[in-house]
Amino acid sequence: MFAAIHGGSTHDELWIPAYGGSLFDPSRFPWLAGAKVTDRVVYEILDALLVLRRKGRGKGREAMSYKGLDVEQIGHVYEGLLEYGCERADQPYLGIALGRDGQYEAVLPLADLEQWRAAGSIEAELKEATGVTSVAQIRKALDKAGVVTAELHASAGNDDELAARVAPFAGLVDDDLRGEPMVFPAGSMVMVRSGNRRNTGTHYTPKKLAEEVVEHTLAPLCFSPARRRARPLGSGRQSPPQNC
Repeated sequence: MFAAIHGGSTHDELWIPAYGGSLFDPSRFPWLAGAKVTDRVVYEILDALLVLRRKGRGKGREAMSYKGLDVEQIGHVYEGLLEYGCERADQPYLGIALGRDGQYEAVLPLADLEQWRAAGSIEAELKEATGVTSVAQIRKALDKAGVVTAELHASAGNDDELAARVAPFAGLVDDDLRGEPMVFPAGSMVMVRSGNRRNTGTHYTPKKLAEEVVEHTLAPLCFSPARRRARPLGSGRQSPPQNC
């Protein structure tokens, strides 16, 4: 669909003119073609943006209405998104979820988990990485180490060796939107904490401060524009005053 919008389609049952532009330009975003973004991936993205999922008691699905969100709520969401970015994994990663409702999450290299387990520090390291407060929850998840299931094997790219490495940490691994284990083989695109917001000092503008800026800075320019001093022209006449 992205390719059809940008380059057009001459199919007998789906004729679309070439709109061009930069939004779906494959030369600007090679991953649109190289990463094989399927219709299902786009569907899952839109579903995540438009449907609110509740966990725990009263769990269910509820349509999200952005019209009902306050600007500060949207600001909080935007600020949170700045903490994340996508990177091409140079090694296998696992999506970890801990806690009763899986609210403590992290995407970690499999090699780190193996190293922490060998050193006997995996509980402390996972507590630091995910923010979970109870070590008992970590121990309970580690006790669920299982055999290689069909789902785990498929998520590991049907790689026997990788699936065997993941199995000891199966209790830590979260499920994706399709209900499959979040195992990212090397070369996968993963979402990680980038630290961009913290590094750049980016912060959304609170509503009260934004109103002050508009009222005292922009409003005077709009409703009481200053006059620039007229400059004499070569003919001796002066140019008419202009607004700032």
